[in-house]
Amino acid sequence: MNLRIKLPERNKSRLTSSLLRRVSLRKRLLFSFSTIIIVMVSINLLIVISFNNYSVQYNNIITNITRANSLNGTFQRDIDYEMYFIVSGTKKYKEADQYKIIENFEKTIHQIIDSTNDPARLLDLDIILRTLGSMSKYVDEIGVQIASKKPVEEQMITLDQVRSISSLINREIQDYIMYEVNTCGVINSQLQKSINNWLLFNVITLGCLIIVSFIVAWYISGSVSNPVKNLQKMTKVVSTGNFDERIIDVNSDEIAELGHSFNIMTIKIKGLMDERIEKQKKLKNADFKVLQAQINPHFLYNTLDTIVWMAEAGHNDKVIHLVRELSNFFRKSISKGRDVITVQEEIEHVSSYLSILKVRYRDTLDYSIQVTDSIYNFNIPKFTLQPLVENALYHGIKNKRGNGKIIVRGRLTNEQEMIFEVIDNGIGMDEEKLGAVKRSLELEHEENTDAGSFGMSNVHQRIQLYYGNKYGLEISSAINEGTQVSVTIPLETIKL
Repeated sequence: MNLRIKLPERNKSRLTSSLLRRVSLRKRLLFSFSTIIIVMVSINLLIVISFNNYSVQYNNIITNITRANSLNGTFQRDIDYEMYFIVSGTKKYKEADQYKIIENFEKTIHQIIDSTNDPARLLDLDIILRTLGSMSKYVDEIGVQIASKKPVEEQMITLDQVRSISSLINREIQDYIMYEVNTCGVINSQLQKSINNWLLFNVITLGCLIIVSFIVAWYISGSVSNPVKNLQKMTKVVSTGNFDERIIDVNSDEIAELGHSFNIMTIKIKGLMDERIEKQKKLKNADFKVLQAQINPHFLYNTLDTIVWMAEAGHNDKVIHLVRELSNFFRKSISKGRDVITVQEEIEHVSSYLSILKVRYRDTLDYSIQVTDSIYNFNIPKFTLQPLVENALYHGIKNKRGNGKIIVRGRLTNEQEMIFEVIDNGIGMDEEKLGAVKRSLELEHEENTDAGSFGMSNVHQRIQLYYGNKYGLEISSAINEGTQVSVTIPLETIKL
C-alpha cells in the first residue's frame, strides 16, 4: 500500500530518516502482546456474533410461526361469518367488522414480512397479500350490490367467491407454518454442526493467527504511516495553489483510493476555479453589452425630437413630464454603477421607459404594469425587463396596425421564486419564427446577429450566469395574437 509523489531531491533524505523511525515502530508492534490478545478476542467475538445471528434467526421464525398460527383458521371463520351475516341481513354492511378483520390480518402479515429475510417466504407472503387484495375487491362488490339492492342470490354468488378465497388464504397460512417449522429443525441442525466446526476452527486458526499477527504488525506502520505522510505533504503542495501535482498510486488498496480521490478533488477544484474565471468573463461581457445598450442613440434622438416638437407647440406640461421621465429613465439606468437593483427600481425604470414611448406614440400605444407590492424589495439584475419591453414594442406592436398594448406583470410563484411576464398584442410569431428566436437565446453575443432577439438573448444569458441554467426566458407566441415572455427569478442572494 505505497504511494509516491513528485518531490524535490532535497526531500529524499527526510524520507530515509522517516523509514528508520518506522523500523523502530515495527519492532515495538512486533513484540507487542496486545496484538495477540486483540486477535484472540476477535476470533471468539466472531463466534459469539455467529451464534447470536442463529439465535436471532431462530427467534424470528418462532415469532412468525406464533403470529401465523394466530391467523390459522380464525381469519377464515371470522370473515366468512361476518360476510354471511351481512348478506343475510343480520348485520348492516357499514356497521359490520369485515374491513377490521381484513385490516388486522394484513397488519399481522406485514409484521411477519418485517422479520422475514427468506426471499421464498417473502414471495409466499406477498402472494397471501395479493390474494387478500382480491378478497377485498369481492367484499367491496358485496357492498355495491347491497347499495344497488341486487338480489340476494347474486350476493350469495359473490359470498361464495369470498369463502373460496378465505379458504385459499387459510391453506397458504398452513403451508407457511409448516415450512417455518421445518426451517426451525434445519437451523437447529446447522447450529449444532456450526458449534463443532467452530471449535475445530478456533483451535487451528488460533495458532496460525498468532504467527500472522506478527507479520501484520511488521507492515502496519509502513502501510499506513508512509502513504498518509505522503498525502500530508501533497496537501501542503496544493495549499500553495499548485493544482497540477498528482499523487501516483502503485496499488489498489484503501489508501491508494484516498490518494486517487485526492487527485480527483484537486482536478475538480482547478476546474471550478477555471469555470469561475470563465463565468466572470462571460458576465462582464454581458454586463458590458448591457452598458452599451443603456443609451440607445435612436431612442434618445427620437425622444429629444419629441421634446423639441412639444416645446415648439407650447405643450409645456408635456415637455416637463417627458424630461422628468427621461431623467428618471437614465438615472435608473446608471443606478450608481450597481448590477443588481430592487424590483421597485426596475419597475420604475420600465415605467419611465413606457411613459416616454406613450407620449411618442400617442394613442397607438397603451400599457399596464401589474406588479404586486410584496416583491418590491427583492433583488433583480438590472436591465432584465426593459429589453423585453423594447423587444415587444419594436418587433410586435410597431408592425401591427391599430392600437397596441404592453402588459408587465410580476408576482410571487412560491416562497422561493418570483415570475415576471411581458405581454404584447402585436403581430406575434409563427412556429418557425418562434423556434428560431428560442434557438437564438442560447447563442453567444458574438454569434447572435439577429437584432430582434439580441436583447432577449442578453437577458437570458445574464439570468443563467447569475442563477444557473435552470432559469432563463420562456417565450410563447401565436401569429396575429401577440407574444408573452416570462422570466423566473429565485428569491436568493446572487452568487458569482
